[in-house]
Amino acid sequence: MQTLHERYGSSGQSYASTHPSSQERVRYLEELITRNGYNRYAFEGVEKHSLIQKRVRELIGA
Repeated sequence: MQTLHERYGSSGQSYASTHPSSQERVRYLEELITRNGYNRYAFEGVEKHSLIQKRVRELIGA
């Protein structure tokens, strides 16, 4: 999100959009990381996500 914000800047007012601005998303993620004590340099949740992807592939026969 930070990269998108740096590359494209704010796309206007978020209240007029269906999605929050990049800057708002970055601010939210920073707050979430700080509040919950997440390690911003770790890939938390990747293992669980990989298991879900594997299960979906099994279910669709891919």
